[in-house]
Amino acid sequence: MALGKNLIYQKILFLALILFLIVLYQSFFLELFKINGVKFDLPILVIVYLAILKGSKDGALFGFWVGLILDIFTPHFLGLGALIKCFIGFSVGNFKETLFLESIFSKVIILFLSVLFNDLLYYLLSTGFDLQKTFEVLWYSSFLSGLYTSLWGFILFILPKRTSIKLT
Repeated sequence: MALGKNLIYQKILFLALILFLIVLYQSFFLELFKINGVKFDLPILVIVYLAILKGSKDGALFGFWVGLILDIFTPHFLGLGALIKCFIGFSVGNFKETLFLESIFSKVIILFLSVLFNDLLYYLLSTGFDLQKTFEVLWYSSFLSGLYTSLWGFILFILPKRTSIKLT
């Protein structure tokens, strides 16, 4: 029984460390990884990766905590990011359970769509359904951000297959 509790504590500690690294990235290193204003969306990458690896429950819980902690930086919309990222984690985990997501290409497509969906919902809800502004952001920023994040996702998804290391 003690061994089971240790595994749970290790999992919580590992996820807390990942969460801390995401906050650190968003706070200090986001600008470093931007290319011509296009950002690398590390939180969505980790949520999608975790949801594909562990399923909808873990994806939703981790997405909620990532979103809530990142929402602290924009308290005017506190909870919005948590709701959206929780939904993304749950949905991707659910897709993993119902669709064939073994190919790297399908995982990258899901990641790309998750970035677009995150930005679409966030800007729709935070601008009061201002469609013009939302689609400008999607066209000029989110699409390229999705491609950039998907490139990093491709590397992350291919890494365990190439190195035979299990990242769990």
